[in-house]
Amino acid sequence: MLHRNARLTVRVRFEMVQQVEYGWSQAEVARQFRVSRATVAKYVRRYRAQGESGLLDRSSRPRSSPQLTSPRLVKAICKLRRKRSWGPHRIGWQLGIARSTVYAVLSRNGLSRLAWMHRVTREIVRYEHPSPGDMVHLDVKKLARVPDGGGKRFAPGFAETHSGPDSKRPLGYDYMHVAIDDRSRVVYVEPLADEKGETTAEFLERVVGFFAAKGITVKCVLTDNGGNYISHAFADMARALGIKLKRTRPFRPQTNGKAERFIRTLQQEWAYSRPFHSNQQRLKQLPRFINYYNRRRPHGGIGGAVPVSRL
Repeated sequence: MLHRNARLTVRVRFEMVQQVEYGWSQAEVARQFRVSRATVAKYVRRYRAQGESGLLDRSSRPRSSPQLTSPRLVKAICKLRRKRSWGPHRIGWQLGIARSTVYAVLSRNGLSRLAWMHRVTREIVRYEHPSPGDMVHLDVKKLARVPDGGGKRFAPGFAETHSGPDSKRPLGYDYMHVAIDDRSRVVYVEPLADEKGETTAEFLERVVGFFAAKGITVKCVLTDNGGNYISHAFADMARALGIKLKRTRPFRPQTNGKAERFIRTLQQEWAYSRPFHSNQQRLKQLPRFINYYNRRRPHGGIGGAVPVSRL
């Protein structure tokens, strides 16, 4: 398969074969293209049998795999994963097989991440809508404001005692209203003063405008059952915008998992990524982080692509 250091592309292979067809010896062509004579012979043989299509890359997967894990063992591994929530080490000990084998089986069957499975039934609950705007996830995260001079989280000894300078100073909260597109994972975030129904309704209007500027029509939003999302103001705004409302089942936060996971990323990579000397300094870095997340940061849930590439 081709890689960045590959000496032969398909075009170069064709030129190499043409040299042989013009009468040059395979040894001379191999020296000219700095490859082995066996490589020249291989592509000449493929070209004469299949034409130019014979020069394309082929899968390196073997035709048969006698040592492949048996279906019965695969079933046993998946059953223990769903029933016990055990990891590869524990399952390997139980069945007397290598943990690498267990992990490979779990990966092939989509069971390598417990977060992708229902907490009770252990069925895979991951889903993805076919087009951007088909569903947008909304959520709110309350973050304590950073006092001037820095907060307690990065103070010496806080990890052991959970105390530090300004630890009991009531500064209030920033309510981080989050919207993330189900298909592309493009996000829109605003720090607001509260999470009331009117505030959330106005945020929804700006979310629709944000995606409309990118050519995306928001058709449905998914929320939890918080008071701001079941308010009349929010419902009236959604109705005016022609947006369908959908809510998660009670006590099933994993249904809104894309928003929940982004909030965790927001905390780890922005809010608490480094010491901030003031709340204004932290908020000033928010637009830069959101731009990085949407345009440059590889996303594990979409195969390492950046979110805007899926628009």
